[in-house]
Amino acid sequence: MKTVLRSSKKKMGFTLIEMMVAVAILGIVLSISVPGYLSLTGQSKQKADRAGVAILNEATSLYAIKNVLSEDQIFLGFDSHDERQQELVDQGLMADIAVPQVEGARFLWDEAQYCWVYDMASGEEEDPLDAEFSVGSLAFTGTNSEQIFISGDWADLKAMAIADYGLNLTEGLLLQDASGIFVVGDNNPYVPNTISLETTLEAFGGSLLRVDPDQNFLTEDDMLGTNVWKEPLAAGDIFTDGNHYYILQYPSGINTTTDINHDVWIRIVQP
Repeated sequence: MKTVLRSSKKKMGFTLIEMMVAVAILGIVLSISVPGYLSLTGQSKQKADRAGVAILNEATSLYAIKNVLSEDQIFLGFDSHDERQQELVDQGLMADIAVPQVEGARFLWDEAQYCWVYDMASGEEEDPLDAEFSVGSLAFTGTNSEQIFISGDWADLKAMAIADYGLNLTEGLLLQDASGIFVVGDNNPYVPNTISLETTLEAFGGSLLRVDPDQNFLTEDDMLGTNVWKEPLAAGDIFTDGNHYYILQYPSGINTTTDINHDVWIRIVQP
């Protein structure tokens, strides 16, 4: 009688179909996780660059004080941005030249505004105020040399709205694109998820206050007393108390710092 021996060896490895399914699943997982990771990495680099701009401007202020220089004398005779940074290093105000973390970004000395700005565009140098701005870039400097920095990125906010089914903007957020400079009003405008990435701030509208970049910021010197201004105020006027900036939303009532919490003045969010 013959004995039939059956192999007890189990099938090893994967079939072609199983491998194809595994690769497909891996692709889906990567498509979800990698963009999120890259986005977080990019945001971290932008935050580091924003800090770099702040350090450069602080070092430059100390440089002007140390060498008794007026604004138009700062870096006079230096032809490149690296040479200007090297001067700060040589003066002991910085440990080394600051290098942006975001690829293609640059730290530029704005000879018109007398300050360092952050430019994410690459290629030939251009007027920083005409460039695409990012969080932390210089928004503008008033005629009395007060500086206000951007606190929100319009392109990023639109992308977030599209990805997350819409977005409410934060009151006091300072935004800028090619169409102008705007501050978000107290109505907290809603950016729908149907918004186009090409939509400008001017076209979006909503509760946005247009800012005049050439205005002279108001201070306590513009007051006759605690609750009285020397001149009538208009919507869009900006007041600074030395610590914060406020934009006048409605030119009504007394219109002083005492009205900041009564929907008259809006505190501009700073990065």
